[in-house]
Amino acid sequence: MSGGADKISYSFSGSYLKQQGLVKTNDFERITARLQTDFSPTDHIKVGYNVIFANTKSTDVPGDIFYQAYVAPPVVQPFLPSGRYGDPGLIGTGLGSFSNPQGTLDYYNQQTQRQTLVGNVFAAVNFLQYFTVRSSVGVNYGGNKFYNYQKADSLTTVQIYRGNTLRKGFGQNSQLQWENTLTFDRSFGDHHVTALVGTTALRNRSENINGSINGVPSGSDAFYYFNLG
Repeated sequence: MSGGADKISYSFSGSYLKQQGLVKTNDFERITARLQTDFSPTDHIKVGYNVIFANTKSTDVPGDIFYQAYVAPPVVQPFLPSGRYGDPGLIGTGLGSFSNPQGTLDYYNQQTQRQTLVGNVFAAVNFLQYFTVRSSVGVNYGGNKFYNYQKADSLTTVQIYRGNTLRKGFGQNSQLQWENTLTFDRSFGDHHVTALVGTTALRNRSENINGSINGVPSGSDAFYYFNLG
């Protein structure tokens, strides 16, 4: 969506994406929005801003799930008739210390959420015909959080999970940038001269917090708080 008049123009756009990964439980969602406005109150002044926001949410899978599936002996059943997971260590004299990838996938419970905000506001003034002074402030912010819950159980001889362990993490980073420039632009007959001077100030901040605790009751994510461990 976009529009405007003689002295102002604006545009707004948004999108939604939902995607399934190569692994069945690996889902991804993203919402994106963008807003831009330019305003010229006089012929010599222009101000405006540009903002982009994105929010993503993913249901994650173990990083080595493809490797586990590749090296698992082909005779290993995902499930036994009893409903338990097929155990490579109990086939014959044992096939080795292999995991059952179906069990790994079923017991992996992790979600990640991220937010990103990128924005810029500026003002430009043209004076004495050949000079333009411009000032802009930009911000780049990113935040993320995740939880990982491991339910206590014994799936196979090598997949033994203890403690009903909850892991949670939070992180954020921000970048603030302030730029000021002065531009001289003029043509002299067949020649054209452009000169630019300016300053830039930059500030970066970041913070990350991670923790884990045992003994958190299993259930929905409504139970995933450290004070329940």
